[in-house]
Amino acid sequence: MEFRLAEHGLILLTRVRGEAIREALLAELDAGETVVIDFGEVRNASYSFLDEFVGVLAATLDPSPEFVNVPQKIADTIAESLRNRGLDPSLAVSLEAA
Repeated sequence: MEFRLAEHGLILLTRVRGEAIREALLAELDAGETVVIDFGEVRNASYSFLDEFVGVLAATLDPSPEFVNVPQKIADTIAESLRNRGLDPSLAVSLEAA
């Protein structure tokens, strides 16, 4: 499944927004299905949004989500979120930077 994040906003802020978009994604996802999260056209995302959206998904989904078209600044923030959650920040290394 491909999930285009830009359809939910180009500037993504707050944990509440991250949780709402994460729940929308999970409602569309079939068990065991691989999800590709496309950051194309997203201009900025706060740490709190990314931690709640990406951090929780990375901690709970199996298989882990794939990320594409991720701006470097956002990729760095995702890596920080993963480290803070005790997850392997090398998941962020596989991010395809835009």
